Amino acid sequence: LLVTLGFGAVVAALTSRFPLLVALSEYHGWMFGVSAAILGMTARLLWGRQSQCPVEPVLAARCQRARRWNRRIFWSAAVVWLVGFSAAYLLLPLRNLLGI
Repeated sequence: LLVTLGFGAVVAALTSRFPLLVALSEYHGWMFGVSAAILGMTARLLWGRQSQCPVEPVLAARCQRARRWNRRIFWSAAVVWLVGFSAAYLLLPLRNLLGI
């Protein structure tokens, strides 16, 4: 994604500074699978069963605020995962299909 946006030097600097990124890229299928499973488990925890917030007003307000933040963070992570998945698996076949 960074190379596509014209930040090739950033990618070169990152891979030279953190050589583990190159090793991790060999297992990107496993990484996407495990991260998708983690996102799925998180979604189940957020929406699967409705946990009750406390009755006390102060604690109930904090509970509701925490739920809102948990959902925001979940959706942010899901969008980042989807962008990464699209860049890793969907863009090249789509480009070949369209003949671009």
